[in-house]
Amino acid sequence: MANISGVGILEAMGYSKQHTEATRERILDSAGALFRSAGYEAAKIDDIMSGAGLTRGGFYAHFKSKADLFAAYVGRELDFGVQLERAARTTPDDPLAGASAALDFYLSPGNRKRVARGCTVVANAADVARSSVRTRRAFTRAFANMRDAFRSVAGRATDPEAAALASIATCVGGVVLARALADEEMIEELLEACRSSVARELSEHGSN
Repeated sequence: MANISGVGILEAMGYSKQHTEATRERILDSAGALFRSAGYEAAKIDDIMSGAGLTRGGFYAHFKSKADLFAAYVGRELDFGVQLERAARTTPDDPLAGASAALDFYLSPGNRKRVARGCTVVANAADVARSSVRTRRAFTRAFANMRDAFRSVAGRATDPEAAALASIATCVGGVVLARALADEEMIEELLEACRSSVARELSEHGSN
């Protein structure tokens, strides 16, 4: 007997390809918001499907498991790395100048409040560290994309790879800490220090 995928079963039952893809996107949208706001471990399939206006019974027609869903979510996520690359391309002769506004926004007090629509790496790092190998591999791909984006911005740094990794650690750590603090003045000081550090790291002499 032929092995038919969940999507294939739906199409065999009369659901159009467009309907099937739209339903999958609804599940991914709901999952993304819940993964970022509640964390990977706390996000339950029932809640994800409820957020998409669907019942749990339809989940396995689209995804094999929550880890499979997370991998798909990370794979399509238009996170900060994508935004950074787009901004950098606006000034090809000086990518850092083009990306500076995106970096400033990322390390802004307003962005720290966008938990449900924020950066995947910030929102899920702690949870993913305790998750399955498949989940960590999906997260690693998201991190690698972010690293590549920072590396393209750090072209003038002495060591673009090191500058990119150090800058990601500063950005992610800064936002994580800012979200945990209750002192607005301290938050401002923290994020300003992070912005200055990243600007130095990504500049021509940032790695010296």
